[in-house]
Amino acid sequence: MKTWRVVITECEYEDFEEERRVLEPLGCEVVKLGSQDEAVLKAALADADAVLFQWAKMTRSVIESMSRCRVIAKYATGTDGVDLAAATERGICVTNVTDFCSEEVSDHACAMLLALSRGLKLHDGNIRRGVWSYQHARPLPDLRRGVLGVVGFGNISRLVMAKMKPFCGEIWVSSGASEEEIAAAGGVKKSFEEVTAGADYLSVHIPGTAENVYRFDRAAFGRMKRGACFVNVARGAVVCQEALIEALSTGKVAFAALDVFEAEPLPGDSPLLRMENVLLSPHAAWYSRWAQRTLQRRAAEQIRDVLEGRCPPCLVNRELAEKFRRADRR
Repeated sequence: MKTWRVVITECEYEDFEEERRVLEPLGCEVVKLGSQDEAVLKAALADADAVLFQWAKMTRSVIESMSRCRVIAKYATGTDGVDLAAATERGICVTNVTDFCSEEVSDHACAMLLALSRGLKLHDGNIRRGVWSYQHARPLPDLRRGVLGVVGFGNISRLVMAKMKPFCGEIWVSSGASEEEIAAAGGVKKSFEEVTAGADYLSVHIPGTAENVYRFDRAAFGRMKRGACFVNVARGAVVCQEALIEALSTGKVAFAALDVFEAEPLPGDSPLLRMENVLLSPHAAWYSRWAQRTLQRRAAEQIRDVLEGRCPPCLVNRELAEKFRRADRR
């Protein structure tokens, strides 16, 4: 049986039994490197047949040092951290894992929305300081009689809409989807400008693609209702953090709940850490034990498919799908 060398550059998971269960029956040697250092990566991946990574940077330099690699698999829905052009030029498949944590992320967003709507972060902090008063959280926008704005209309957005519908007066959606699709999910299609200007609560669910970088800038926050609440469980790059901090400082945005940030971990000198009107979590919206195991297993399954000559279902650089079709025709 052929021996394939699969290198896990680094990951924060307690074990990689799921990966071994999928790959070792193929004759794969699964090795955990435990480094993000570029020089270490170049040396360790030179003879790798496949790579699994979480936070490491698969730069052009790293990719061009690989002599045998057929697939680079990322433990995530996104594909940031890998030079797609360089991988495609060398015929290396890049894969991600789609839809492994939609329930978890939507639950997290809903929990944040409800916590903001009741001022729980501020109340908890006040009681711990010996302040007993509901008035410090005023004024809270009325969720039942107000507008929940949702930016994006993927699986997570739809789940948030379904779960929040009993709590909301109206749900406005900014998306390229049709009015009919959005209406069927219980929302009203609006432009991005209309949603940002009219929402009492705004929940962000768009990918961190180049066109979405700083989608929420000073202009977007400037349009928002004074005292609106803002939730981001999508990607840190879609929000200009400086503009958000400014909006929170002036009261333009009354409360924010954030699971993702421009720089992660959040730097210790970030003003967000000192703001009582901000609820923070450490990019944890995706997590449950089940979701983590599913992520690990599906990432390994993408590698298995490539090594066995099948087009992986989560192939990112779709230009390479043709080589699998050609192989099938032979």
